[in-house]
Amino acid sequence: GLTIGEDFDECHPQLIETARKKRWLKKGASFNFAHCYSDWFYTTFSASSQRCGRSRQLLGEEQGALDVAAGIKILRDHETIQYRPDSHFLGNRICAHAAGKPARHATQTTGSMLAHLRSDRQTCFVTGTSAPCTSLFKPVRLADNMLPPIGPAPAGTYNPRTLWWLHESLHRSVLLDHYNRLATYGSDRDELEDLWINQAVESDDNHCRELTRDAFRQARVKTEEWTAMVQSQPVARQNNWFYRQYWQRQNARAGIAVK
Repeated sequence: GLTIGEDFDECHPQLIETARKKRWLKKGASFNFAHCYSDWFYTTFSASSQRCGRSRQLLGEEQGALDVAAGIKILRDHETIQYRPDSHFLGNRICAHAAGKPARHATQTTGSMLAHLRSDRQTCFVTGTSAPCTSLFKPVRLADNMLPPIGPAPAGTYNPRTLWWLHESLHRSVLLDHYNRLATYGSDRDELEDLWINQAVESDDNHCRELTRDAFRQARVKTEEWTAMVQSQPVARQNNWFYRQYWQRQNARAGIAVK
């Protein structure tokens, strides 16, 4: 969803003239970038306005008391506690999970990040994986030699040596019964993140570097542990047939075993 409207600082010299020639800008109307250049189909079916509205609603409810943990909670929002990923047509959740054509195909939240900004230090909390609801947010600073090795860059097929695919095994297993399976490790996930948050926001770069490396190591261990725990949990509520078929096709293409 495009959000730049009539107020902007710079633009391509032919931006407005192109909109006029394409008849996206009506005669006598003021130029509005979002109105002229938005694609109706993608804007509508991405449900970007609903996600934006939900984000603003949750930010408003914090009433100035927003901290890192609260920000992460917002990024994980599904609007309801007992969320069912097969229960809605549009991708109108902040934490979005793909579901199938036309509205939610390949529409998924990935690489979530929250930045904690202070005058003396800036700390980012990143997943490096898809689905913030099933991921761990790990502390990172924009400094030299900050990130530990996280394996080869992920390709289109499953490779547990990569950070992304290792977590994807957990994520896709949770999707089989989202509410019940996420509950098996959700409190453990939150406790670990709280520990990292409390240490990271007060540490200098050297200490944060060690904390980051330890966090990524722990995340790998926990992800493997949680995946085994989740996959041993029986599916109490099965998703509908269409949703199951979509993910079965995606898993087959990737060569990933999900149970």
